Amino acid sequence: MAVGEESTIEKPPEVVARARVLADAGNVQAALTLLMERRGNWQRVPPVYDAMIGRYSLRTGDAQAAVEHLARAREAYGDAMPVEQRRDFAAALLSVGRIEAAGREFGLVADAGGTITRPLYRTAIDAFRHSIGTVLDEGPSTPYRVLAQAQALVDGRDHAAARALLVDHVDNWACVPPAYSALLGQLLLRAGDRQGAVVHLARARDAMGEDLPLDARLALGTALFETAHVEDAGGELHAALSQGAPITRLELLVAVNGYRRASGIGQPADTSFARNTTFLDAAQRLIYVSVPKNAAGILKTAHALNGPRAAEFAAGKQNIHEFAARLAPTLSREELKAGPGYFRYTVLRDPLRRLLSAYLDRFVREKLHPASPAWAHVSRVIKDAQAIVEQPYDPVRSISFEEFVHYVTSAPDELCDVAWMPQVNFTGRDLGQYDHVGTVERLPDTLDLLESRFGYKIGARPGQRTPIPWDERATLRDAHRALPHELDAFERGMPMPEQFYTRELKQMARKRYAVDIALYGAVSRGLPPVRGMITADGK
Repeated sequence: MAVGEESTIEKPPEVVARARVLADAGNVQAALTLLMERRGNWQRVPPVYDAMIGRYSLRTGDAQAAVEHLARAREAYGDAMPVEQRRDFAAALLSVGRIEAAGREFGLVADAGGTITRPLYRTAIDAFRHSIGTVLDEGPSTPYRVLAQAQALVDGRDHAAARALLVDHVDNWACVPPAYSALLGQLLLRAGDRQGAVVHLARARDAMGEDLPLDARLALGTALFETAHVEDAGGELHAALSQGAPITRLELLVAVNGYRRASGIGQPADTSFARNTTFLDAAQRLIYVSVPKNAAGILKTAHALNGPRAAEFAAGKQNIHEFAARLAPTLSREELKAGPGYFRYTVLRDPLRRLLSAYLDRFVREKLHPASPAWAHVSRVIKDAQAIVEQPYDPVRSISFEEFVHYVTSAPDELCDVAWMPQVNFTGRDLGQYDHVGTVERLPDTLDLLESRFGYKIGARPGQRTPIPWDERATLRDAHRALPHELDAFERGMPMPEQFYTRELKQMARKRYAVDIALYGAVSRGLPPVRGMITADGK
């Protein structure tokens, strides 16, 4: 085409405007095709044109083309390249593995006032700064380059590959950056290697001090807690919580409180209305604070089957507790406690009967094995309980209910499984904040309330776990000393709860759960006794 013909066709700014309209409407590929088809119509293409081709190439997955066109734009712009276009160029370089070159561009973005928040981008900047004086993207592998590659895998949700990459290279250097140790520790914790997570996260903490990122500090606190370093865990979790890290696991919040009580630093964290134990029905303005072992599965199922995602739950096979955790409320604890117009309720249970139910579920019915996610905690309980009675560690033998009670009554709240953690840690001490406090022993009253006041349709979901079958005719001498394999014979009709409690065990449990017993008594006082209730007589 002759030079003089340029005036008879569209100008580059017009094509750019048309392409932007297409992209804004969601048709990025059409915008890219338009730009590429028209590019040969002019001898001189403005840098914004090539920058747009680069951006859309990156969005459609052609990182190499993005690098080529954005490099042309950078050459034309020079130091005046706009921040957003330089960020696109850096991202494209990163996508093709040019880590240090990307870091150089990200550094210029930061110098120009642009925000750099993604860990991968910050890692690329570090890689560039540590490579000055060498040819970019050449020479031996550095820990920063490996870290950037691992972070890219994490961003792509390939955590196993990222972990393997970091583990394979961690011994290649005399020292590694603390960010390397922090990421490796988090990935090891995610994979269940708690001891390895502690080692690497503590190494990062020692090097970075107060600059340790919140997610790494929270991971360190969690790993310490899960390896039974409860006091150290409380300190790390306290620091993370004080800096704004979101902590929703109840036992971790209890560990924070243990640290704060021992150190005198800070106010006790609010352990009631923990997000992962709260079910919110925004349409009905209804809040249910669940307590494990207190008909939580039945009530969460009722909420799930009467909520906006009922069809998804009914059609799926996910565990109700996992499903409920995904629906964690967006309200803050303060809003959950004080928000106007919400009907709040919870359900308590006879504390001694709840304790027995927890034992039978965890140690008799569930038949956990070492590959189970819950095995690490249960095996630790078995080991500690056997140590109390000077019994060699024998996970196959497991423990009797008597041994379990001796363990529970000597263990602090922060080491308790949620199944036998005191109910007050879930509900709080002030029952006046609730509009209804039911009991497991009178669960039909609570279900009737959900039906009559909120229009819920209550029905058992197929496959829902059946409660422990108690049988008044079943007898077992010294039931409190029976081991799990001996109790298996009573799967269809377990001896009544009273047969498991001696006077001594009852006194120990009442002392351990004194607050729960007081709360439960305040709710059930004046009501006729329920069959199987253990705490009613006070003996």
